[in-house]
Amino acid sequence: MVGVTSFDDEPGSYEVAVHAMELAELTVEEPATGDLGSDGAVAGVWGFAGSAGDVVSVTAGSDDFDPVVELLSPGGERLARDDDSGPGTDARLLAVLPETGLYVVRVTASDEKFGSYEMTLQAIVVQQLEVNAASDGVLH
Repeated sequence: MVGVTSFDDEPGSYEVAVHAMELAELTVEEPATGDLGSDGAVAGVWGFAGSAGDVVSVTAGSDDFDPVVELLSPGGERLARDDDSGPGTDARLLAVLPETGLYVVRVTASDEKFGSYEMTLQAIVVQQLEVNAASDGVLH
């Protein structure tokens, strides 16, 4: 199913195009690079295996455009989307994975520009804290 809406709710004609996209592998703590606009690509599509309960962070930055990053569940549901939560106009999202499976990260441009980008997937270690108890840790 494909749904089409307008940004301003005004009626008008439109064109829908469907393109096959290659899913590149995204590995924890290994920076990945991509290029929007090459071969007509308007989105970078990446995949990683995740387990239910994992907490992940995805950051995307570019000197060429303002990146937007989306996280899709194994069933294709959008779990998270971010535009500018990282430094400057970088995108950074944080999510708890609801199920085990193959997750998809999609990178697009919010400013309709193209160019190269760098993205990082991080696994976040969560420590449970007791109420009114002290805990030590290290900030990175």
